[in-house]
Amino acid sequence: MTYQPTYDDLVADLVRWTDDNSDEYAAELPGIINRAQRQVQRDLAVDNLVTRANLTLASGTSEYASPSTMIRSLSVVLSDGTPLERRSEEWVRLYIPQTAAPRYYAELNSVLLIAPKPDTGYSAKHRYLSRIAELNSTDDENWITQNAGDLLLLACLVNSEAFLQSGTSVEMFKAAYDEQVMQAVMELKGQSITDYGQVRQAVKPVEVTR
Repeated sequence: MTYQPTYDDLVADLVRWTDDNSDEYAAELPGIINRAQRQVQRDLAVDNLVTRANLTLASGTSEYASPSTMIRSLSVVLSDGTPLERRSEEWVRLYIPQTAAPRYYAELNSVLLIAPKPDTGYSAKHRYLSRIAELNSTDDENWITQNAGDLLLLACLVNSEAFLQSGTSVEMFKAAYDEQVMQAVMELKGQSITDYGQVRQAVKPVEVTR
């Protein structure tokens, strides 16, 4: 039977698996569970958890605030269908002094960096993996608990054993998690999202023309 825990189920199962009912561990469990949830969400990256938002690129502006709920950016596509290439911050900064149609972007902690600086206003679509609400005793279920509960439990156990400083158990649960992630990605392949390629490192820039 598929493991579909509620928040309280997770808490009880983690106490049982770790055999630790201390106050210190109990106080840490909310953070452990929600860090694990974010890890599962990043690793699965399914379309159900993707947000698509309008992004307006202003003339001469290279920095744009990232959405507060963004885990990671997936793509930026201009309204004419042209995708911006994701590159390293170093690469993008080399092209910022130029003014032309945007071609590249980099993802920083709280900022999207666009280069060259737009020569006019552009409309774009931004796709990003969006953080879902944290689990707690009231909001006790979500897409991950219903569709990847076993992965969530394993990720919680990795974080738990790290907190409890049990190195051998961390390695064991991490290996099980990595194996399970590969299986889950294959099972959810139809829902998986992609981006527009790997981040590339900087080289000497060339003049960008439209």
